[in-house]
Amino acid sequence: MRGVHPRLAGVSGRAWLVVALVLVTLPAEAERYHRVREGQTLAAIARRYRVSVFDLRAANRMRNDRIRPGQTLTVPDRGVTYVRPGDNLGRVARRNDVSIDELRRANRLRRDARLQAFQRLVLPGYAPRERVDHDWGE
Repeated sequence: MRGVHPRLAGVSGRAWLVVALVLVTLPAEAERYHRVREGQTLAAIARRYRVSVFDLRAANRMRNDRIRPGQTLTVPDRGVTYVRPGDNLGRVARRNDVSIDELRRANRLRRDARLQAFQRLVLPGYAPRERVDHDWGE
């Protein structure tokens, strides 16, 4: 086979098919975790996963930005945000570029609902993944 690494030249088409099927059946975005390494900052980790520092702190119930090597952080999904102290639905909606009504419907909130600081909100158009146990057979 031309252009294929010599170690991969002997791999059959059937093996490639199995690899492709396994990759396709994996969830697109599993719950993400990050193990902190020496020298990393919370801001750098948030940038890496494209989430805000506030949301990363809220997802891990952190009071400050201190992290230590070896610590495991839960990274919030991109379709999730957390209410900041003093926020209302209008501020959260503007910050995430969605309408207030869409945000209310996505979170099943009443018109007179009061938000709590650090409350988890799902953004419109985001469907949280359900955990599915695969039956792979025998």
